Amino acid sequence: MKLADYEERKKPFMTMGLEPLQQLADGGDPVAQNVLGLRYAEGTGAEENPELAYKYIRMAAVQGLDVAQDNLGILFLNGTGVSKSVTTARFWFSLSAAQGCEWGENSLRSLKQRGTDDYLILPEAAEPATPQSYPLTLLPG
Repeated sequence: MKLADYEERKKPFMTMGLEPLQQLADGGDPVAQNVLGLRYAEGTGAEENPELAYKYIRMAAVQGLDVAQDNLGILFLNGTGVSKSVTTARFWFSLSAAQGCEWGENSLRSLKQRGTDDYLILPEAAEPATPQSYPLTLLPG
């Protein structure tokens, strides 16, 4: 999803109360899941809860929302709600970047600039990797 499209799609969720947002997220809306996860991660509009942040952002990432894939990578990079793992962060950044998400591309570039060498190098593929390319049991995180 293009960032401009994501920004437009998330607007109604930004002012929504926690309960209706959670209902939409639990109903499977990936943008609602990502927004709710960010609320829990940042403690804005919800009490800070890293584990719930991880839960909802991962739900959106597994559905293929590129912005959520980048956010999930950030959770792993920082160890927010999960064990810190640069390898797993790179995996999620790679999925996000493979879909053309600027944030995922920036996150990968940032890892490279840090000189981080303990991350997973994904093989070149004819088609970009997506969460649907991997059985759920093999997805990191």
